[in-house]
Amino acid sequence: MAAKNENGSCDLPEEIWFHAISYLTAVQDILHLGSTCKRLYELTNENIIWRRRLKADNRHLLLLPRTSSSYTVNRAYIASSSSDNNEVLEDEPGIWKKLYLKASHAMSFGNRHHRGFSSLAGERLCAEFVVNPSATRVNGIRFDDRAPVKQSVEMWVKLNKKKPDGIIIGCQSESVSSSRWPQYHWQILHVGPDGCIRGSLEPYKVMKGPCINDGLWHHVALSASPDRQFMFVDGHVACSINVGIGRGLHRYYMKHSQIGNGVISNGVCTPWGDDAMPHGHCGWYPFHGLVREVRIWSCALTQSEVRQNMYLQRIDLAQQIDKSTLIGYWPMNRLMSGPWPWQGSLVSCTSHLEEHRENSVHLRIVFSSLP
Repeated sequence: MAAKNENGSCDLPEEIWFHAISYLTAVQDILHLGSTCKRLYELTNENIIWRRRLKADNRHLLLLPRTSSSYTVNRAYIASSSSDNNEVLEDEPGIWKKLYLKASHAMSFGNRHHRGFSSLAGERLCAEFVVNPSATRVNGIRFDDRAPVKQSVEMWVKLNKKKPDGIIIGCQSESVSSSRWPQYHWQILHVGPDGCIRGSLEPYKVMKGPCINDGLWHHVALSASPDRQFMFVDGHVACSINVGIGRGLHRYYMKHSQIGNGVISNGVCTPWGDDAMPHGHCGWYPFHGLVREVRIWSCALTQSEVRQNMYLQRIDLAQQIDKSTLIGYWPMNRLMSGPWPWQGSLVSCTSHLEEHRENSVHLRIVFSSLP
């Protein structure tokens, strides 16, 4: 049996500790282990442990605004955006732990009120749909005039009881990270202060579902064809309208979309009441709840298909579903804390499609802000 050192920790080589820690799937277990002694605290802060928890290449996270005491210095690195400076940041002790925790909390905790996270300025992390420029098949996820003529969006949603409202999927004419006001903006799926789910796959049309602010997970799906669309909540038809996916002028400008944020305002096209948006609000309207099993289809799902899909996971989908119409799939199943392994988290933005489609269908963690 290995001897214990004076600090009370087992005197084992670091390679053994790293190997053992790699088997800890729950983040909370790693944090608890790191609080037992100074040596384990240092080991559990190592970048190698946290870097591997972020799927795919997430070095762009190094360019996100920072809230540490070295904020001013790091902003200088960010401004230059050189690969050498990225390497300097990547070697900073504990940097990937900080980035992992920041990304993992982004969609499930309230806005921060310090520098990079200002609720007044509408600044927040979200996951933007982007197209990989090096992809051989440039399709991606889009809701503009080049979107499929039939489309469906489904996911599981759990609201934050203290802050239930916000835009779950938003679409607009400017990128969420551009700091420019989007003249055209549309809420594909959002929850108002009344806790009711609303959504539409056609701009400036809306379907309203029931209140889902009960602390439970709810399955929500939108399904649209050229002449009709439906909203399903927990497998039941919650609303339908005789307006499907059209090719209106405003669709042309809706080039950018993301999960976790969006812009809302009261106007001629969107005469929202106080039940659908905070009174007098105009700007980013971030979502504070949780999402999982986000799927986007290039077909109009029927009610029976929605009910069939509700409890299917990746393996079941591969066996039972026509995968040619599943154009985006993000389980969002990386566990941050709590006993249930299905928690909405931005650290798991890698698509779970076949490899050739993963290369063109991406979610990218970005920083949204308006002046």
